[in-house]
Amino acid sequence: MSNQGRLHIVLEAVKKYILEIEEKELYKKCNIEILIDSSDAYRVALQFDNCMGEIIVNQPDFAPYKHVKIEMLSSIDKEIKYIFVWHDNEKDTVEEILLNIKKGFDIANDYR
Repeated sequence: MSNQGRLHIVLEAVKKYILEIEEKELYKKCNIEILIDSSDAYRVALQFDNCMGEIIVNQPDFAPYKHVKIEMLSSIDKEIKYIFVWHDNEKDTVEEILLNIKKGFDIANDYR
């Protein structure tokens, strides 16, 4: 499968998953804001009570990830504290990517 074909599959799966989270209100303490939604990039900002995060899906020219970057940071203290970071690689399946997005949401949702 081409790199662009894989990006499209991952992009559509992540969009569908985020939409499902919103529609089912799975994380009531989370405000989800879609910043970019195009055919080659998707960027979501997340705001919880005590932390914030970002999910990026794209085809970076140079980055430590293949298509997906997830970062969750504490918003309690003044210094930046990462509470969850995950980057995909070319071997990760769509299921593994979605599982890690869920893991990021769960960690952020439970963060105190």
